[in-house]
Amino acid sequence: MLIVALNICSIMAALIAAYYWFMSTRVNLPDKYNITVVIPKQQPLGGIDVKSSGIAYSEDFNDLAAGLRYQSRLNMKGSASACIAAVFQGLALLIPLF
Repeated sequence: MLIVALNICSIMAALIAAYYWFMSTRVNLPDKYNITVVIPKQQPLGGIDVKSSGIAYSEDFNDLAAGLRYQSRLNMKGSASACIAAVFQGLALLIPLF
């Protein structure tokens, strides 16, 4: 009976992990990023003026966004596989009890 209880706890933990893992893949990632360029300009008496520009384009950020989206898809597949494995384990454990 202890083995059955431990297996049930294992199944529950696997399902919870799969749920959180899957939810992490649902986080929306922006396609564009605001980039603020800070240019210090020395003023008399040691003061500093700061100028900034608005939205800029960066291939590096686009590559990062594409990589994060790909990673998210892989995480989704991994979490789905973990969930399926937990369900099969649960079925294999519960069928002999009936």
